[in-house]
Amino acid sequence: HCASLTMAPTRLFASVLLALLASTVTGLVCDVHDYHARDDNATINTKAIQSAIDSCSSQGGGTVLFKYQDEGIFVSGSLFLKSNITFQIEKDVTLLGTTNKSIDHYPEVYSRRGGTMMLTRASLINGARCLNLNTTNITAPGDHCLQWGKLSNITLTGEGTVNGNGDSGWYDAPYADIRPTLLGLLWIDGLVITDLHVTNPPFWTVHPTFCSNVYIADLSIVTTGPNTDGIDPDSCQNMLVERCYISTGDDCIAIKSGKDEDGRAVGIPTRNITIRDMSFGQGHGISIGSEMSGDVRDVLFQNLTLEGTERGVRIKSQAGRGGTVANITYADMKVRDVQEVISVSMFYSSVTSGMPPVFANISIVNIVADSVNDVGSFECLDNSPCYGISLDTVKATNYKSSYTCKNAHGSMTATSPLACLQHVSRSSSIEN
Repeated sequence: HCASLTMAPTRLFASVLLALLASTVTGLVCDVHDYHARDDNATINTKAIQSAIDSCSSQGGGTVLFKYQDEGIFVSGSLFLKSNITFQIEKDVTLLGTTNKSIDHYPEVYSRRGGTMMLTRASLINGARCLNLNTTNITAPGDHCLQWGKLSNITLTGEGTVNGNGDSGWYDAPYADIRPTLLGLLWIDGLVITDLHVTNPPFWTVHPTFCSNVYIADLSIVTTGPNTDGIDPDSCQNMLVERCYISTGDDCIAIKSGKDEDGRAVGIPTRNITIRDMSFGQGHGISIGSEMSGDVRDVLFQNLTLEGTERGVRIKSQAGRGGTVANITYADMKVRDVQEVISVSMFYSSVTSGMPPVFANISIVNIVADSVNDVGSFECLDNSPCYGISLDTVKATNYKSSYTCKNAHGSMTATSPLACLQHVSRSSSIEN
């Protein structure tokens, strides 16, 4: 199981990724200074930068370049990417979200926020926009956009910084419930994000949604605010994330696919995701959920180092979510100074009614943990027990308490301390 998941993304990204990288590299350079942007830490450059993006894309693609000239800080409101561009922020340069939170600078757009399709504030950097929205009964479950301006072949790179200015009042009333994500990247086929420092988001940090063929590497993501998740793949397929450092005010990674009836109505799963060779500091966990109602399948986490994170392995949901989490592998993890090494729970909140989620075929392999409070918990619903959990060479030392289990079935090999999983003969096969 582990080997098959490892091989599929490797084949995919050895061929497809090279084509993606090459497709956005053209000779055209659109220096934002040439469009009257100023890196003076004062001028709001939204219109100038957007002009550079539009010009580059309309000429067949090229590089939208941010380079140091004055103070190295470009202040901007919401920007909307176009196909076939490389968005390059050079070393010692920062793209800084304006503190002006008016709708003129962060306009209202139709997007998925917190797992639900809705009108919300635009991110600092945005992917596709809805071109034709059916506003009749817009609060009903599902995607009410009749036409998305879908994008392709976009790279965000450079050794510079994207700073969302999240601590400028976004966390407080009246803005707390409309906070935008920092990189809200919808409907991009062929998305590459590398080498950037990404920090201080108002809400989730890197949020690819409805994207396919995604490569994320060598990012530094450091956040401290509430709900400032690191990387949240949301209803995405074919993604490789590697060699990033993430320390956050919430989940370091949270793989999602929509929330409750709305997520099920949209019905786009997250599938074929590999996250490997990563280091994590503060944060709530390396997570799947809790918004997983559109299904999350075929995920590999491999070669991860965690120190000071609240939890290591974390799969979370609750009654009412529905959806399936299946064929998941966490392998080769070094965990230290965490509260809980493994947390698999269908009790994310106190909700007790509604369609239950399904967890099946979860492999946890070669985990070494030291100086932890709790080794692990597997807490599943009475009407939806967890099946096919496999612990292989999971070893914890210097822990305060062992495992707790409820309605959790599986097997253990070379595991210390022993878990409390129940052995049953029921098949854990889940239809694709």
